[in-house]
Amino acid sequence: MIKNIYVFYGGKSVEHEVSLMSAKNVINSLNKKYDIYPVFIDKEGRFLSLEKVSSVEDIKDLVITSSKKPLETIVDFLKSLKDDSIMFSLVHGSMGEDGTLQGFFDSLNLPYVGSSLKASAITFDKITTNEVLTSMGFEKAKFLAVLKSNIEEDIDLEIKKIEEEINYPLFVKPSNAGSSVGANKAGNRDELKNSLLEAKKYDDKILVEEFIDGRELEVSVMGLDDPVAAYPGEHIVSDHVFFDYNSKYFDQTTIINPRADLDEKTEDEIRKTAVKCFKALGLTAYSRVDIFLEKTGRILINEVNTIPGMTPTSLFPKSWEKIGNIPLTEILDKLIDYSLIAFEEKSKIQRSL
Repeated sequence: MIKNIYVFYGGKSVEHEVSLMSAKNVINSLNKKYDIYPVFIDKEGRFLSLEKVSSVEDIKDLVITSSKKPLETIVDFLKSLKDDSIMFSLVHGSMGEDGTLQGFFDSLNLPYVGSSLKASAITFDKITTNEVLTSMGFEKAKFLAVLKSNIEEDIDLEIKKIEEEINYPLFVKPSNAGSSVGANKAGNRDELKNSLLEAKKYDDKILVEEFIDGRELEVSVMGLDDPVAAYPGEHIVSDHVFFDYNSKYFDQTTIINPRADLDEKTEDEIRKTAVKCFKALGLTAYSRVDIFLEKTGRILINEVNTIPGMTPTSLFPKSWEKIGNIPLTEILDKLIDYSLIAFEEKSKIQRSL
């Protein structure tokens, strides 16, 4: 029986600060039948464990410092690790959501909340996700992959190639980054050039996508073999070109609607599409599937997030509160239960002859 939960947060990612917000909200909402141990990963990769907590009043209380080498702190963490424990990573972005931590947990045979190394790695890479989903017959926006090395060698040639394939306006995003970090909309050649230069700061691969004239909806999904989708939710942005990092987490004018205004048939089709995507990618316990709804009614997959935000303004917890008045504590219990079932099933796989 699981008695302890280790909550990981922070990380070597541009989403470090958002991760702290998620961690505070989750720690304060976890069922108090568990002993909760926060583990702060600083921007140098140190694993810095805190004493057992039941709640957190201030995000600053989750941040600690150390002069030790990262490897020393990892050894310290492993020495202090208790039996009957599950790992709960809220490390958004690279070196956390991309399968890195999941692989670490797998190598130690530790159960953890959420998707596997493979599923996490696939879905975190936007270009790979697009290629996999397209091969499976899902509708996607037209896209191109651009290498950072090609941009640095001859950016004008890359721009010419893009313009031959995709019309303006278009979107430029780092392939491996979340929370819309480094993402920009480009309406002409100069904006495209600036967007490529910005995006390559965050990754070696850049995704360029056509602009979809429609709505961006977020669908929260939970489960294993028979997952369930919540109502499609929506952020209504007033002062931003698109739903970027600032509008997600800091703009007080952004309206959060846990159930978007849709007709019943469209809503049902979007939920079915999100579940189908969840199953096709082999996801575990939970995810958020972002979907475009064109004005024509066409439904396209945008992105998939295996560690969706759990901040007070995040749609994942709000969506379940809307569909069944399910509090975050109950949601977290479900995620833990699903993940333990998946861990038990994985443990049955034969590893030797």
